[in-house]
Amino acid sequence: MTNLKEINFGLNQYCGPAMLSALTGRSTDDTAAVLMQVSGKQVIKAIEVSYIIKALQKLRFVVEKQKLFHRSLYGVLTHLAVSKNNGMFFVLVPHHVVAVEVTDDKVYLVDNASKAPIDASASARLSQAVEACYKVTPKGAPKFIRTDYNVEVINKTITVKAVNWYEDSTDNTTITLGNLRLDGVKESSDLTEKLVKAIINVMNARC
Repeated sequence: MTNLKEINFGLNQYCGPAMLSALTGRSTDDTAAVLMQVSGKQVIKAIEVSYIIKALQKLRFVVEKQKLFHRSLYGVLTHLAVSKNNGMFFVLVPHHVVAVEVTDDKVYLVDNASKAPIDASASARLSQAVEACYKVTPKGAPKFIRTDYNVEVINKTITVKAVNWYEDSTDNTTITLGNLRLDGVKESSDLTEKLVKAIINVMNARC
């Protein structure tokens, strides 16, 4: 069995979003949206490998470039299998990218042409040259540590932010909870009094 997914095609049919779909199970439109976010591009067709890596990291994968000992896809996959380098990979061949998984007994391959994982030995791409190969390992669920609250005052505007800290710092998030505009001393005093009362009421309700 393989952990690779059948490609969940949306409107986007290109190989980059399809490869990400095979690794994540998300639709190609969803993965194309992630590629748009990390690349700044409005249309996802051919995509640079650096953006694929950033997209995978955003989708919670660890990405590791592999040393190439062979030039052809057949040679690269054979080496991965013989060396027992089990796991999932994405492999760049000219003008194309495929998802691969190496298991104890078989190597699987999937792209936007096959649409579903197949035995890699049946692929028509085995003679193609390999430009790069990357191992991709799913990260576990983020481990939450704590939430801190920050208050910033800029030009009479108070901004309250929540910072969520995780064991892996790349999972940290900052969320803006709200903004308050204060123009006078009396207004500030009145609002402060009401905020304190509201906080006390919330705390009492939780007791």
